[in-house]
Amino acid sequence: MPKSLKQQVGMKQKKKINLTEKEYTSSLFSLTQRSVIFLALMLFALVLLYVSGNFQQFLDTTQKFILILCAITAILQVLISIAGTIESFILFFISKQKRYWIYFALYLLCAVIASLCLIIFRVLTYLSDGL
Repeated sequence: MPKSLKQQVGMKQKKKINLTEKEYTSSLFSLTQRSVIFLALMLFALVLLYVSGNFQQFLDTTQKFILILCAITAILQVLISIAGTIESFILFFISKQKRYWIYFALYLLCAVIASLCLIIFRVLTYLSDGL
């Protein structure tokens, strides 16, 4: 009887190890997804704030600060998106599911858009300082 009890405990521990490895992969992937969505929404909100600040006549220093925040957010967006592309590429080869190619393409698109936004924001910051 004790032998079978040890076997049952051993089986439960093995199942827990397999579940935690699977949960770790999915939780890392979902964390990356949520980070990309959060940074994209934050970037959108900061752009709206900058545009509305032009019409509401914010101070020049405030506008420059918003542009710098937009640039920092775009840099983070690019970095997290690149991490997501690498992660989805690796997960495709591990799980052989085609949905990770869609995530790969979306992360790559987010990285390109954020890179373009970064260039635009840095040019605007340079022009707002004066030539």
